[in-house]
Parts: sequence; C-alpha cells; structure tokens
Amino acid sequence: MGPRLREVYDVMSRFEREPEHVRQVARLATLLFDQLEPLHRLGPNDRDLLEAAAQIHDPGWSKSPLGKGRHKLFCKLITGHPWKSRNKREIEVIANTARYHRKAHPGNNHKPFAKLKPADQSRVFRLAALLRLADALDRGHRGSVLDLRCKLDGKHVTLEARADGNLAAERDGLSRKSLLFHEVYGREVRRA
Repeated sequence: MGPRLREVYDVMSRFEREPEHVRQVARLATLLFDQLEPLHRLGPNDRDLLEAAAQIHDPGWSKSPLGKGRHKLFCKLITGHPWKSRNKREIEVIANTARYHRKAHPGNNHKPFAKLKPADQSRVFRLAALLRLADALDRGHRGSVLDLRCKLDGKHVTLEARADGNLAAERDGLSRKSLLFHEVYGREVRRA
C-alpha cells in the first residue's frame, strides 16, 4: 500500500464503524473500474480517486449515528482533513464521489459539487455511479461477493457475482442504486 492510500486508510480507521464493509466496497469498486474501462475511459489516477472515495465513503456515521445528513458530513470530514499526500482538487473529487454514493445525484444546487470544474463534475458523475454499484454489491455488509465479472453489450452491463451466501439484499440494492449508472453510461445494469 502506497503512502497516498495509507493516508486514506488511516482516516478511514479513525472514523469507520465497519472497516470490513468499506474495504469490500473499495475492492468491488476497483473491480468494476478495471472491467468497465472501455465504458468509462478513465485513467489510473481516477482509479486511485475511486478507491480512496470507496475507503472513506461512510465516515458520517461516526458523527451522525442515526444517519440523518451523513452524506453531507462526508464532504466536510474529507475536505476538512489536513491531507499530506493529495492536492485540493483530488480531495474535492474524492469528497464529492463519496457524498454521492447514495440517494442524491450530483447537481449544481449542491455547493461543493457546483464549485468543481466541468471536467471534475463529469469525473464525479462517472466515479459515483461506479461507487454506488460497488456499495450495492455489499448492501448486506457481509462481504458475500467473492468475485465479480462484468459483461458489456450494446444496452446492458451484466454483473456476474460469485458469492458466499444469499445475495437478496445486494439484488435489491442494485435495483435501487443503478439509476445513476444508467443515466451516466446509458446502460441498464443486470445481474446474471
């Protein structure tokens, strides 16, 4: 683990109640990133930003145990941390990607997103769509997905998961969290 990811991991360790879940989401997010490269056409630095966002996508729970407004706390916690290994632009992309891993879609009515340059707004849309799928694939917080394969065709992305246990929660999560992916990439997500 390099110093940039180690710093993210240290921040995650301070705030995260379920480190196994965020590590699983980060693993799944990078698997999705690698296998869907022909679709998203992002580079290695973007993969690093996605992995970082996945590692710290849930720190709001420590400050808002009932979950109310925790997605807004993501941005504040991430951007307010005194990062040593990342520049301000990278931190803003990571914070916004983490913020949009759940309900709200990125929009210019949200100040942290609105202040990003258009290229970074596009990057957040694409990375957040991947992060949502990864988070849905561990909806039960059990680490049930052992391996994942993605198949692309003209209108769909089919996810084939090898699992240890029942994936009912993950199926439900995918059906609810794949809308942003469909909007961004124009492909419906299906599970094999």
